[in-house]
Amino acid sequence: MVSEDRRSHVRGEIPFSVKFRIIPPEEYEELIGPAGEILSPDAGKVVGFAGIPRPAERGLDTCVINFLLQMDEKLERILSLLAGEKKDQELYYQGTGVNISGSGMNIRVEKPVDRGRIIQARFLLSRFPLVFINVVGEVVRVIPLNKDGKRTYQLAVKFLNLNACDREKIISAVFQRQREVIRRRKTGISSYEKSV
Repeated sequence: MVSEDRRSHVRGEIPFSVKFRIIPPEEYEELIGPAGEILSPDAGKVVGFAGIPRPAERGLDTCVINFLLQMDEKLERILSLLAGEKKDQELYYQGTGVNISGSGMNIRVEKPVDRGRIIQARFLLSRFPLVFINVVGEVVRVIPLNKDGKRTYQLAVKFLNLNACDREKIISAVFQRQREVIRRRKTGISSYEKSV
């Protein structure tokens, strides 16, 4: 059995879109609950992966899931505009998750973020089963990259006070993705062997 500490460091190469904003230390302190963990709206829910049928098997339409996610995004933008907050483009940075573990993630962005800054990030790790994560982390490393003549930055983010439920969701999603990769490789080998 893998220890909980080692398990949270298993890193998965899962590409995902990330929306994040820089938060001041005072706001970070307000987000911490009495148990010392970041409060999450769905902290009491248990998410399982093993034995869950795919959307087609359960009659779930991926178009419906996509529609609901887009509606959630639009409603959030409308609420922020009505509340008089900054425009969405000014408030949030966009990035692409490169990899993730139960202890942190790497994201690629177009604008650099200073090391030591605290960010609040939201991302969809999996559409089915639906794994939506809202985390707070500290930027511990900023690596400038040049790809095709375009300057980007890779941010290494260490999660801060991540609650056990969200950590388990991330770890489960990483293991699920690893199982899918192994399954695809086996299927590819067996179909090749059958053709020979």
